[in-house]
Amino acid sequence: MYATRRNQTAESKVFYEVPTLSNTTLLRCLREIQLPFTEEDLMKPTAQSTQYLFERCLDLLMGVHTTQIEEVRDKMLQNIEHPEVHHDMLGMLLLYDRMSKLMLELGFADFNFRDITKPTHDRIVKILSALVNYARFREERLTTFEQISATGDEIAMKRANLEQIHDETSAKLNQLKEKAKAEEPETKAKEAENEEYGRTLRDQKKNADSIHTQYQELKATQHHLRDEMQTKVYQIITLDREIERLRIRADQNPERVRSANAKLTSSIEEESQAATENEATVRRLQAKIDTISAILEEVNACNRLLSDCEEGIKNYETLNRHNAINEEKIGKKELDMQELQNKEQYLTRMLNNLMQKMAKLEQQQEKKRESVQSDMNQSQQEYSQTSSEVSKMQQQMSEIQASAELLEQQINDIKTSLEVDVSNLQSEYDNLKAQFESYLSEMKL
Repeated sequence: MYATRRNQTAESKVFYEVPTLSNTTLLRCLREIQLPFTEEDLMKPTAQSTQYLFERCLDLLMGVHTTQIEEVRDKMLQNIEHPEVHHDMLGMLLLYDRMSKLMLELGFADFNFRDITKPTHDRIVKILSALVNYARFREERLTTFEQISATGDEIAMKRANLEQIHDETSAKLNQLKEKAKAEEPETKAKEAENEEYGRTLRDQKKNADSIHTQYQELKATQHHLRDEMQTKVYQIITLDREIERLRIRADQNPERVRSANAKLTSSIEEESQAATENEATVRRLQAKIDTISAILEEVNACNRLLSDCEEGIKNYETLNRHNAINEEKIGKKELDMQELQNKEQYLTRMLNNLMQKMAKLEQQQEKKRESVQSDMNQSQQEYSQTSSEVSKMQQQMSEIQASAELLEQQINDIKTSLEVDVSNLQSEYDNLKAQFESYLSEMKL
């Protein structure tokens, strides 16, 4: 592509200053893009050749075929008086309208009607330079179009994959929501039951703590009573020994022994009664301890059940957190999908625009090929006609050459006869001259 540089106009509109190409470069580029224009047409442009060139440019670059302009012209002529008068002028005006739009799109600001009716070499060179520059630029953009098309296909594949993932995730989420919705009454009932169990367990824990305190107190009392009982047993053993010792001494003072024995017996009875009471107390305490142990076992079982319930609640809360995280991820995925859909819509619009442009280009290329094929067929027909005419002319030339040879032979014959006649006339002239001189000499004599 030939480079361009921007130039600001007084109206704050951006146009382009196109580099002017040389005649040789311009003609070569016109041949490459299959625009019919000869060096003679470029050096000495005429209105007819220029109009035909502009029609081909519109067909190639905008997809506006000559028949379309003619259809518009014919429709407009139906509403005009004396259409035969305005036929040619209306066609040129429509051509000028289309070319003005094209040249404005190319950044060529000063295209005017005289460029169609009275073209000049300098103006045609500038206009064709702009057209060639745009045609080359459009050809180079085909690579970008292919890249964008490939990117669009890749994004479409990614979008399909993301849609599949989104559908699968949505299905899983819906299943989880349905499951949670189906289990919601049971979950609420379990939560209420867990709360009730929690309150019961807390109350039982308080009771267990109170019972444990009592148990510790009773255990301490048991140890104290056991110590007292051991002390009493030791005292009894001591008393037995003392009794044995006193028996030995009983014979020495029987009355005093009896008195001491009575006192000792009463003391032993009191101690035995106290021991019996202590044993009953110990048995009651042991029964209470057994009861407390059973209660403690039940409390431990309740604690284990409470731990299981707390673990279930934690698992439920963890599942809820996971569900919330999954919902958040799904929301992010939906936002990503929305963004990708927006990008896809943007790229789809670009792709559709490019596809439309490509379709127009293909139509233009097809029309151009058809036009070129038509021109080639016409040229072939003209060549055939010219060949037949050349053959006829060659035949005529052969006939003329034969006639010329015959005429030349006749001329040679005539020339020979003339030479003979001239020779004869010369000899006769010489004879007459001699006779005349002889006659003159005789006259002088």
